[in-house]
Amino acid sequence: AGTGAQPEVAAPALTTSTSSPPPPDPIFPPGYTPITEVGLKPVASFTVGKDLFLVTNSATRSDLDRSETNEFHVAEWTLTGDGIENVASRAIESDLAPGVRLVEFPGVAALPNSTPELIIREATTMVVRTGCNGCEATSVDMAEGEISLGDLSIPYTHPEPLEIPVGNGINLSIDQLHVAEEWGFAEWHIIDESGARARVSLFIVFENTDDPGTADTDPTTLVPTHVLGPTQQNPVAGGPAAFARNGALQLDRIGEILSEENQPDGILLRWRVEWQHPVGDPISLPVAEFADLGSLE
Repeated sequence: AGTGAQPEVAAPALTTSTSSPPPPDPIFPPGYTPITEVGLKPVASFTVGKDLFLVTNSATRSDLDRSETNEFHVAEWTLTGDGIENVASRAIESDLAPGVRLVEFPGVAALPNSTPELIIREATTMVVRTGCNGCEATSVDMAEGEISLGDLSIPYTHPEPLEIPVGNGINLSIDQLHVAEEWGFAEWHIIDESGARARVSLFIVFENTDDPGTADTDPTTLVPTHVLGPTQQNPVAGGPAAFARNGALQLDRIGEILSEENQPDGILLRWRVEWQHPVGDPISLPVAEFADLGSLE
């Protein structure tokens, strides 16, 4: 057999490929309990007098934009442990610390010693609408009205609690009401059997007074301090009050100062109540070791 040249065999071409690692699963920061699109975590505690406050923070899931995230609205906060359940009176929020809530437990001197937990329940559906001087994100249910307190001398103190039927089985009890020329003060609580939490606004209108600086009749009025701007005469959109079972309101004057030439012939109490109810299953937030800020008195 002949021994001709062997055919050349080309070496196989080598190909390489690279692929990006798969994106991580959507996560929350460590210690946050996932709830819908946000996670919640108790991060600190402190006391003021005989009241305990828990500081809770919320975090958005890693694959979402916080500005487009639907916040979880809590209607009820309950601190459990040592065989005791304590229901919070309110949760305080501020635009200066987005996502942070101060949850107040009146009369609770310290955290429970045995496995404390913070149990929360979601609020009924919230809608965005304009109200209370431009604020947004308020509850679906709302009622308002007015009551004439009559032709009364100022300063004035209402002699007994004033109970107002709001609707849906809810009554608003105004337990204290003090009215002066420049300020007012009120304490209130909700009476019902459905666990409603309310946002209450009260306005005192000095009837048939007038502000000569405006073209229309603009009676002197006492308004909640949270709707006022840097000065009394510059009301701007402020942060809405918290939803709670009870609360207190400080009132400040807008409009013309009362004088001999600007005397009211009656006092009108205008009220607005927005409310929500707890719904769905309870959710447990472990109260692990976190910062104890002590007493802030």
